Amino acid sequence: MIVAVSCSTTVKVNTWAPASSGIQGYKNVAVASTKQYTGYRRLGSTVAVNVNPYDYYVPYDVQTIFSSSDAWLDQSVAKLSTQMIENALNQGVYTIVGGERTDGLIGTARTTGTPVRDMLRRSGVELLVTSSVDSMDYKEYVTMEPSRSKDGKVTYTYYLVQEAAISISVMVQDVETLKVLWQAQFSDSTGSARNRYSFQHYVKVGSYDTSTGKYKSSWYSLTKPERIFQALLEGFGEQIRDALTPHRISSSFELMENKSKIKTLDDAYKMVDDEMYNTALDIFLAEWRASHYLPAGYNAAIVYLGMGRNAEAVELANEVYRVTGSEQAYNLVSRINGLLITQDEAIKQIMGEKTGQVVTGDLLI
Repeated sequence: MIVAVSCSTTVKVNTWAPASSGIQGYKNVAVASTKQYTGYRRLGSTVAVNVNPYDYYVPYDVQTIFSSSDAWLDQSVAKLSTQMIENALNQGVYTIVGGERTDGLIGTARTTGTPVRDMLRRSGVELLVTSSVDSMDYKEYVTMEPSRSKDGKVTYTYYLVQEAAISISVMVQDVETLKVLWQAQFSDSTGSARNRYSFQHYVKVGSYDTSTGKYKSSWYSLTKPERIFQALLEGFGEQIRDALTPHRISSSFELMENKSKIKTLDDAYKMVDDEMYNTALDIFLAEWRASHYLPAGYNAAIVYLGMGRNAEAVELANEVYRVTGSEQAYNLVSRINGLLITQDEAIKQIMGEKTGQVVTGDLLI
């Protein structure tokens, strides 16, 4: 465990969490480059204007806004997807063979007539991750909102909207047995609210004063479409990490307040703030042994945990619960045990052995 302490009385403890897929015992993982989207996607030199020119005035400047997209966007997004998967798997457990190197091995195998499986095995690869962009859409368009001031003045405000949507598939195969160990599809768009990476880009480009007939441009900056897709892909990355590799998680433990205002404990809280855990532990333990004051024992158990003295943290937390019968102490015992059980599962995945029977054939790529 690694400990860090916030600005007041919260101790943060980093522990390992297991891969939800249950994959274990692998060390060397090859990530093939994501196959780019090959379907139809509208391209245009200028941005579409979703305003009826027969009903509303559309300034020339609005009609001639250049698109920020280009013909290379599909390729760029595929590269971003490859990087996202590599980053998701690079949690200190696996040795990662990146997309360029993996593609080279696969290309050499096909050129020489060697089974891809054999080529990867010779390079020490145990897992192969393949992926593809199944669908992808990017739109830019101008919309308009009329508004009326208190004096009756009508203004048309023009906005440029950027929208993106993407769906990718990811598959993991055991190179030795050819077994598909895990596969999933991920989809998201800027208009959804699935995760914190979903957002919509809506920028003001100008306004038209109907009373004066004058159009005033606004300064604006478009977000590159690659950045929008990257943000969506990052949401997938967390899910892929959680599914495929043991990884670090951070948990915060807040020290119990000294409600009885025992002065001897004041220094202990300050010591925790200053990361002087040994001294803080001595103070909390001394008070707990002397008076069985709940916050003293409770906090001492947390400091033990923060110092990586897990067995002592569990033992003391149980003691505090037995003596006080406190619901807070019971919850602390449950929480610590849950974290340690989860960490044990992750360690078993890291240190465990692969199972499976060798078969003949080649990989699905």
